Amino acid sequence: IGGSVVALAALILAGVDGSEADTLQASLRIGGQSLFAYQVRMAHAAGARHIVALVDQMPSSMVSALDSLREDGIAVDIARDAADAADRIHPDEQLLLIADGIVADSLTVERVAKNALPILLCTDGTSGFQSVERIDAGCHWAGLALLDGHILRETASIVGEWALGPTLLRRAVQLGAARAFVEANVSAHAVLQFPQTQGEADMIARSLAAAPA
Repeated sequence: IGGSVVALAALILAGVDGSEADTLQASLRIGGQSLFAYQVRMAHAAGARHIVALVDQMPSSMVSALDSLREDGIAVDIARDAADAADRIHPDEQLLLIADGIVADSLTVERVAKNALPILLCTDGTSGFQSVERIDAGCHWAGLALLDGHILRETASIVGEWALGPTLLRRAVQLGAARAFVEANVSAHAVLQFPQTQGEADMIARSLAAAPA
């Protein structure tokens, strides 16, 4: 893994699955902030100074999170569809793609963001990741990826009625993106989870707090 001088942007797929606004995973709380705000802060800490959230509905928790982030000097652009998102990401930027509802520790996010090649973070499907997009028979997407910005623009032009996230993954696989496999569980110091309830989110927050700095 090597560093890159290319500018880093982040695209968070926040609430684009048609769920009711009040039940979005991004509305769960992680360590005193919304899961969405946690994702934004992790992307910012990993070097993304341009952050876009793809959102088709805006619950009050997300509006509050955006206000809080803005007060801390972290701006987030809101895109309503794939074409809007593509217009906000320069094709020469590297793109940190973050799935809706994923919670990862800062080390995992930074390692993906600093990779020199387009890469998909994956699990082998044996770690309880039932809600993650399957890439093939032996690989599930673990919710983080680093892609070239031009892939987003190309995909947005053909996505039609398909969901952007899965279509981006398929396009990245077709273009030969590398895969990095990680263990995904809350007992490991490398936390990587999709909490479904506030109880699960609280357990993940405790694991994050206990992890080494």
